[in-house]
Amino acid sequence: MKNWWKEPFVHFILLGALLFATQNIWSPAAPESTDIVISKTAQDRLFGLWTLEALREPTDQDKQDIIADYVREEALVREAEALGLADGDTVVRRRLAQKMRELIEDRVDMSAPSDDELRNWFKSNQQLFATPERRTFQHIFFAGQSAEANADKIITAQSALKAQQNWQSLGDAFIEKRVYSDISIGETTRIFGRGFAESIFAEPQGQWSAPITSAFGQHLVRIAAISTGKAANFEEKRPQILSAWQEAQRRSANQAAVDDVIARYSVEVE
Repeated sequence: MKNWWKEPFVHFILLGALLFATQNIWSPAAPESTDIVISKTAQDRLFGLWTLEALREPTDQDKQDIIADYVREEALVREAEALGLADGDTVVRRRLAQKMRELIEDRVDMSAPSDDELRNWFKSNQQLFATPERRTFQHIFFAGQSAEANADKIITAQSALKAQQNWQSLGDAFIEKRVYSDISIGETTRIFGRGFAESIFAEPQGQWSAPITSAFGQHLVRIAAISTGKAANFEEKRPQILSAWQEAQRRSANQAAVDDVIARYSVEVE
């Protein structure tokens, strides 16, 4: 009995048990359900998506192919989930979060505002609908990144301007235009940067500025024309105001709906 573990039969039993245990560990779990049910609602959604892409209604054969494709995808997805292939996959996680957000946001119901509600919202957001001030300006460009690096060239250009030399012959070549016509501060910011835009929209009309730094380098700027801004009129802008109000309310309601979902979870950050 002391040597029972040397018996071949015992080795066979132990090996079989080991193989069985290994198989259970490494074999994928079966999908929770092997039933694939395609409801009438699901079919309508699939056919509708197909119609949007193909720009025509699906034929009977098309519908069969659409359903076959859905079944194939569903079966493969379930098998992948059973294998745990989605676990830890950032792309899959983000796509699922996106789909869940879309599902939540689709449930948000927007009601029309009262006239007083819309007017009060407009008063707090008039700047969104005002006609912005626009300016036309000329500029002489210097490629160095600091006024000190360009000091000699800037002094030379300023002397030439006092002597009424053609300004377009001064400075360095610029990658874009030397004259910008009827441009807003937002458009100027997009091209040159915020600091430059704020500086030239504070400049008086008709004289060359001191050096102004942009994302490109240094500039001497002359404001050639100013088109003053205009406050928005509620009645004139009512359709745009209503659309903006609805979008703002939709964003707020969507965020509140997502926050409600998050609030169901207890979060601990180590």
